[in-house]
Amino acid sequence: MRLLVVGCVLLFANRAHAQVPLTGPPVPVLAGHLQLDLPGGMELGPETDHTRAVLEVDDGRFVMTVHETYRRVGVDLRAGVLAELRSQGASLARSRVQRVQLGELAAIAVYPPLGSAGADANLVHAMYVASDDGTVQVFGFYATGAARDSAHAWAELAERMTRTISAGPAELDRHAGLLELGGRRLRIECHDDCAIRIVGAGYQVRPIVPLGRTQQCTLDDGPAIQRPRSTRRAAQLLGRDVVWLEWTDTAGAHAATMVAIGGEDDLRVVCVATSRFELESVRAVVDAMTFE
Repeated sequence: MRLLVVGCVLLFANRAHAQVPLTGPPVPVLAGHLQLDLPGGMELGPETDHTRAVLEVDDGRFVMTVHETYRRVGVDLRAGVLAELRSQGASLARSRVQRVQLGELAAIAVYPPLGSAGADANLVHAMYVASDDGTVQVFGFYATGAARDSAHAWAELAERMTRTISAGPAELDRHAGLLELGGRRLRIECHDDCAIRIVGAGYQVRPIVPLGRTQQCTLDDGPAIQRPRSTRRAAQLLGRDVVWLEWTDTAGAHAATMVAIGGEDDLRVVCVATSRFELESVRAVVDAMTFE
């Protein structure tokens, strides 16, 4: 009986937390690419191309994540979002996908099934937003721990928050130019249809592709990829002879290699794309790298 009473208290407390009013002014996310109102007590993490905010509640959390997708809006945003969800393995049959207008910004709201098994049991709401610069950002809202018992209330809070989303003063930061890796400086040209993001102690080359497609290469000083079932192809990178390991799986087409750049560590390059043709497109950017 005591456990039942405690459970009911937590349930009502979580519902009360979920009804907290939003506070202004709007808070910038993704380095000012977008902005929105947050509920009182929700703490925003460090600003990168992946923003995270957390509201601590009794024995649980309400979490907002915001990502740059490095994808273009395309002709039909809803069709692109459906393609993106398919590429992530999301269950479209149990999710409602709906067009919404956020002031001057077009968006697609994703309503996952609450209280039933799905691709992510903690996800309560998601929103794909088409920014003024033609790229797409995605908001995800999650209820964890005891907060999951009030999933519908947190979904309502998430929807209230998304209705306040508006354009920020910044556009997507493409960070093209010089990279610092393994004690050497590398120059890589990405132009306006590509972005370079810092990931840990390395970098990621991200061409801006349509929703539902993938093109990216990661450059760091990690250990060599061990892939016994792969095709080996000799090539040159940064003026050195290299061997690319190439393979395909359910995630797409892959290629990985190591190249000596001086110092103690070699440079590891790992690329992935939706198809072999797209893999060659993103790898062409890496092939054109030079030492500064």
